[in-house]
Amino acid sequence: MKKITLLLLLFTAVAFSQENFIPGTVTSMDGSIKTGMINYQDWKIIPDEIEFKVNENIEKLSPKDILEFEVEDDKFISREVTLDVTEQNLQRLTRSHKAEFKNTRVFLNVLQLGEVSLYEYYDSRPHYFAEKGDVFMELTNRILIDFKTGDISKNRKYLGELNVFLSDCSSFKISNNLEYKRKSLSNIVGKYNMCTGTSVPKDNYTKDLSSKKGKFYATAGANFSTFTVESIRFYAKDFKGSSSVNPFVGLAYEFLLTKNRQKWSLYTEATYNKYSLSEKNEKKNLFRTYDPFELEFSTINVNILFRYKFLTKSEITSPFLNFGIGRSFVVSQNNVVTETTFSSGQQKEFEFEFDNPSQFNYIIGAGITHSNYGLELRYTLFDKLTKVSNETSKLSNLSLVFSYKIL
Repeated sequence: MKKITLLLLLFTAVAFSQENFIPGTVTSMDGSIKTGMINYQDWKIIPDEIEFKVNENIEKLSPKDILEFEVEDDKFISREVTLDVTEQNLQRLTRSHKAEFKNTRVFLNVLQLGEVSLYEYYDSRPHYFAEKGDVFMELTNRILIDFKTGDISKNRKYLGELNVFLSDCSSFKISNNLEYKRKSLSNIVGKYNMCTGTSVPKDNYTKDLSSKKGKFYATAGANFSTFTVESIRFYAKDFKGSSSVNPFVGLAYEFLLTKNRQKWSLYTEATYNKYSLSEKNEKKNLFRTYDPFELEFSTINVNILFRYKFLTKSEITSPFLNFGIGRSFVVSQNNVVTETTFSSGQQKEFEFEFDNPSQFNYIIGAGITHSNYGLELRYTLFDKLTKVSNETSKLSNLSLVFSYKIL
């Protein structure tokens, strides 16, 4: 079982290092738009080039090759900028360091388009650029060491620069508490553009900066369960296995992973499972029988699954694969074997207790989501249910899982 866990972890690590080509467009220098697939990695550090695929041909495109590109919810433009490259690492910053700038062409992530436009560039730190009319500049925010005193100071010149950019809207005054962060700056620029109302509506654009954490589901379904036991207990040693259909209900939360968000997610769930299985003992004894073997128990399962979604042309339908591990906790049980003595007709019950309070389980499944609904066929193998030496007992489920997205 440990080997299976290690294999799952290894497969996950390899899978997350793979390419992530998803639909996107690029605008060439002549203004023509091409549709294809872009290797999208939900970049924090903005790349120096992107990979663009049409059919099976992949080309690498730099800011010098294209005007802009769009992929998922991101819009990027290429632009000549004067970039503030002043040393900002306090361990390397000295009194002799002065403000330094570099002229270069880079990709900028578009945050706002309007009367005032806002762009983001990220290398080892964030840079924000504002544009209004013919004025295009980086908003100044840096730390410096005073040449004479050695004191560390913050140059938050961006507050004054924004006041100038937004000055023609009388209701705007930039707070000294305004942070040099994408949400704070984007919100203030967006409010200004709404205040002026002078931008052509089709040219307006606001990047969605809302948190894309995940989705919340209600789940239910049926387990086609098989229980097998090889026991040294005299009253249970002749029972081999039984099957039945058992219900379950649960809740699940799907975490949208930052990288490869359209393909990969972490699917966590908790389910309540109720089992009822019964098996007859075909082996007869001259004096007594041990029959039937009845299992009545319930569990709470906590599962962690990696979900891989296959991209389709439809935005609302997506096939997927699930794989992962979980933990099953027995919360109630009433498992008995009935002994019947032929001579007297007396009956006696023996308890068959699951003395292992929790078990690992290994899960693999495949399914499809459509709009808010999901359907999955899943196989789950549970680890040993008892700790009795020289005894094996396993439970496996072939499950039909229905889900509905509620948030």
